[in-house]
Amino acid sequence: MNIKKQYYRFLYHITKSTKYRHLYKQDFGINNKIYIIENGIKQEYPAYYDLKNINIHWNGNNNNFTIAMPNSIKNMDIYINGSNNNIIIGENARGSFNIRLYYDNNYVNSGNRVEALYLCIMLHSDSLTIGNNCMFSNLINILTDGHSVIDDKTKELLNMPKHNITIGNHVWVCQGVTILKNAKIADNSIVAHSALVTKPINETNVIIAGNPAKIVKRNINWNHVSPLNYSSETTDFSF
Repeated sequence: MNIKKQYYRFLYHITKSTKYRHLYKQDFGINNKIYIIENGIKQEYPAYYDLKNINIHWNGNNNNFTIAMPNSIKNMDIYINGSNNNIIIGENARGSFNIRLYYDNNYVNSGNRVEALYLCIMLHSDSLTIGNNCMFSNLINILTDGHSVIDDKTKELLNMPKHNITIGNHVWVCQGVTILKNAKIADNSIVAHSALVTKPINETNVIIAGNPAKIVKRNINWNHVSPLNYSSETTDFSF
């Protein structure tokens, strides 16, 4: 254990502050920063700043984490293993998130009013954009490849990402869905239970399902209202 960690561990045992416990448990780097946006004002904080229900493990340099207030995050665990990574969480985020970034130059931008029962994001020098008003159910995985697939004869790399992962506005992702590199889900769409999304699906207002996922129904939309309480006069599809 290095001197800095020993110092924070000593402070924890003296003060019993969870802030110092978090500091001696985590790795460190240089020039890692936290930004908080509240009432339109963005303020900078050091990497060890204690965020409620958010634990960040830094292992690299020049990484940024930005979050807009208010939020209702139940639990967010972030592991950054690389440098020049950037995470942005919009306002009114709700639920549980696990974000793991490997290597350098990963980018995660989650829009406003994104809700997740449990969403795991694991990127390897990739980019993910999530729009506004999205709802993720339980056991959702968004993953990119961490290892190379090679043509045995030509030695050509076969699994280099071609597109960033993009999830549009007002998308409902049902339980057990896996979203892989190159995936795109357009606005006002639903991803059915246990679907595997592997490519861009550019049509809006669709249901996609299956392995690999494809369009199974068009001209749909959705909202948070229970089917038992639905009225055709409902026009508000936000939450």
